Amino acid sequence: MRQEILLHLLNIFVAGNLPHGLINKTAEKFGYSRRTISYLWNKAEKQKQTSQKYDLDHSYHKCGRKRITVPYESIASIQMGDSTCIRDLASKLNLAPSTVWKMIKRGELNPHTNAMHPEISEDNKLVRIHLIISLLVQDSIPIQPQYKFLYDFVHIDEFYLSRKSQQVYLAKNEPKPDRSGKSSKIIPKIMFMGCVARPRWNQMGECTFDGKIGIFPFIEEALTKRASKNRPKGVIETKPIESVNKQATRQMLINKILPAIKSKWPSEGEKIILFNKIIARNTLLKTMLNGKHIINKMVLHLF
Repeated sequence: MRQEILLHLLNIFVAGNLPHGLINKTAEKFGYSRRTISYLWNKAEKQKQTSQKYDLDHSYHKCGRKRITVPYESIASIQMGDSTCIRDLASKLNLAPSTVWKMIKRGELNPHTNAMHPEISEDNKLVRIHLIISLLVQDSIPIQPQYKFLYDFVHIDEFYLSRKSQQVYLAKNEPKPDRSGKSSKIIPKIMFMGCVARPRWNQMGECTFDGKIGIFPFIEEALTKRASKNRPKGVIETKPIESVNKQATRQMLINKILPAIKSKWPSEGEKIILFNKIIARNTLLKTMLNGKHIINKMVLHLF
């Protein structure tokens, strides 16, 4: 409203003076007193004489307790392990936890969940580039490269029901920390293997195959060695496989993955299926199935 009043006065301003009676008319138009209009005009005149920008905002927000500001260097210098919760971060900054929480609400601190990423070597990158190139249609490479439809691909990969990520609090423009490791086997985990393919639709737009083949846990059945209040000794109990090695993966492919593909694969689909498994390290999964090697990308004749 103050800016509108000033614009109204400047539009009628003539030859360095305001017309007679303009202050009273402006006060009646905007519903302010004559004293308030005169104060705004005199303040704008002083700012004009000192070549300042017109600023007619209230000064009430300049009173009271000043907001606590923390330099960027103070936050960025804190180690990652000391900024995993608000209480630890507040202790390192010598602030109250409520103050740190207000800084998060204002956007001065950014909560960030840091996940463990696989460490990829130069050989790993080269293998992935060769895999991507192999997915291109050969006839389209010189002019307009196009990828294959991948209707004959089945993607399998393992995942864990364990916490491999950590939430930390960072400064507004602080870069996100990077964590990597050769393997995630040192983290306690329960492993599952998921198997998916590309969905398919018919000409009517109906989904004939959703591509969800299944998710299968790495578990085993073993006899209990000791009795407890929950079950007696010698009872069959289901337990997760602690070490998922080549033999466990082979049994999973033969006993779970392949029967699920046979039962769910569409009859009008391709008869040759290519398996694609993502492995972080530069080691190929080599198992035997009907005398044929299964590696990162394997060919399987199911029909």
